Amino acid sequence: MLIRAIAFIGLLGAAAMLHAQSEPTASRVGNLKIGGSFATANSDYGGRYNGGAAYMNFVFLPHIGVEGEFHFVKDSSGLYEKT
Repeated sequence: MLIRAIAFIGLLGAAAMLHAQSEPTASRVGNLKIGGSFATANSDYGGRYNGGAAYMNFVFLPHIGVEGEFHFVKDSSGLYEKT
């Protein structure tokens, strides 16, 4: 029983010295995301406007990047809003 206890304590000590994390093996210059979606708006001019939206996001350093969004909505009479 004493030998088993000593072996168990030895395994715990060895497990504390081991590291499960490996070094990164791959890297990339940046992370680019591009997409689109359906957009709808309730305008101050009256009525509901429907249209589309697009976005772009590029991260070139950890926590530092550039992003942009564009929304375009239009009603049936030809009035529109864009941002």
